[in-house]
Amino acid sequence: MILFIGDIHHSIEELERLIGAHPEAGVAVQVGDLMPLPSPPASAKAAWRRMPIPLHFIDGNHHDYSVTRGLSAAAEVLPGLVYQPRGSVADLDGRRLAFLGGAESTVDLEWRQRGRDYWPDHEAIRAEDVARLLTNTNGRRVDFLVTHIAPASVMARHTSTHSVSAGLVEQAWNELGRPPLVCGHLHTHYQGEGVEVLPYLGSILR
Repeated sequence: MILFIGDIHHSIEELERLIGAHPEAGVAVQVGDLMPLPSPPASAKAAWRRMPIPLHFIDGNHHDYSVTRGLSAAAEVLPGLVYQPRGSVADLDGRRLAFLGGAESTVDLEWRQRGRDYWPDHEAIRAEDVARLLTNTNGRRVDFLVTHIAPASVMARHTSTHSVSAGLVEQAWNELGRPPLVCGHLHTHYQGEGVEVLPYLGSILR
């Protein structure tokens, strides 16, 4: 089974707890905002080595883009920690997953520094990310679409802020035939219309 995990924001002990609570899971997929900047310290690296199952993750708006920038294929950035670039596709636990990370930051900007923990030129999803996703799926069915931000139709239920990224997620989701979509970003739980938004430190087994 796949354990989907919501935003973590460097809560490594909670991540270990979530994975340890689900021994039936063969792989974990985390929906972005895995860690804030800067990159994880040695203590976090040691925690990654203790993870009993592989953990695949995407980028969010709290993400160290200096680590993953330029990666066009899935890459193990720490032992057992696999980054899934925007538009990548992976077969995990017998299911086919498509990944489309990214989202714009709209809060806490006064506490963040460009190039250290804020990367405005890299956060937002772009049209070419969607094009890459459609090329890589090549018309084949996917079992899950994993994103950081929810589709625009879902975001409209929670915020009045317009997001280019949410609009592009909606477009990609429709182009793929609206497969089950799992995301985070909102730090609250929502389920409906084939979308499951995971809360902060939340998880589901599928």
